[in-house]
Amino acid sequence: MKGSAMPTQGEKNSGDKMSLTRDEILVLLIEECGEVIQAATKCLRFGWDNQHDYRINHESLAKEMGDLLGAADALLLKQETVQIFREMKICKAERVKREVAAHERKRDADAG
Repeated sequence: MKGSAMPTQGEKNSGDKMSLTRDEILVLLIEECGEVIQAATKCLRFGWDNQHDYRINHESLAKEMGDLLGAADALLLKQETVQIFREMKICKAERVKREVAAHERKRDADAG
């Protein structure tokens, strides 16, 4: 069903509204991913609370995250599955950070 019209969340196919196709929503999602990357990079390069261009950096990041989440919501993915992976992502990153720190402590102890 590639490229077929599918109603976005909260919108039904009707004569007065044009629904985006899945492919069009995926293009929006890809574009928003790039904008989130750019906004997050500005937070790191120029400071979380500093203004770059015409908005405070973390506000730009919040705007781009909202746009990204809107595009993701429009895909009508199974929210239970999305939530599981959202929670797992941070848990995994914290576990890896602990493992790296333990490895570094062991290396430093062996060297010293």
